[in-house]
Amino acid sequence: GATCIDCHQNLVHKEVAETDLNESRKQGKMVLKPEKKSKDEDEEE
Repeated sequence: GATCIDCHQNLVHKEVAETDLNESRKQGKMVLKPEKKSKDEDEEE
């Protein structure tokens, strides 16, 4: 029931927030993945 874009996000065009496919399917709506911390942010903590 997934589309190509559900699994292959950000391969072309401008980068967008990624969705969590499994959680989105459970909830029946788009659920965004948590943003990844950059290496610089990890070092500050």
